Amino acid sequence: MKTPILIGLTAAVITGIIITAQATLLARSGSGSLGAARTGMFTYLLGGALAGLILGVVYAQPDRPVVPGLNQTLVVAMAGAMGVAILTGIAYSGPRIGVGAAMAAMLLGQMVTSMIVDAFGWGGELIPITLPRLIGLAALAVGTWLLLPKT
Repeated sequence: MKTPILIGLTAAVITGIIITAQATLLARSGSGSLGAARTGMFTYLLGGALAGLILGVVYAQPDRPVVPGLNQTLVVAMAGAMGVAILTGIAYSGPRIGVGAAMAAMLLGQMVTSMIVDAFGWGGELIPITLPRLIGLAALAVGTWLLLPKT
């Protein structure tokens, strides 16, 4: 396998580990007195404050603005709002179906959406929906169902 592919795969696996660790923490917080919605919003508030501090200290340069243009700001704001929804969903679903099943279900949703994005080339690369990809998606769906608690 080529080095860029191995590096990308390693980065994706590490990101998955971090997402699962975050989901575990959010599930614990979301099931407590804070609740799922406030957990999601509070997490983004604190994360945004930390990111703003890092942006201001590390990336501030006199010749380049730190704040992006309006179009970029709107896109980033939409992504941030989606992030709040993601964190709220994790905080809500984790305590109810378990972190493992919640992560599998979210991964299933990501894979369905990603296959659509790839099929239309919206991510940059046009990758058609093929039978092997559909079989992989079906296997993921079965695995997700098997992870759900039965009581």
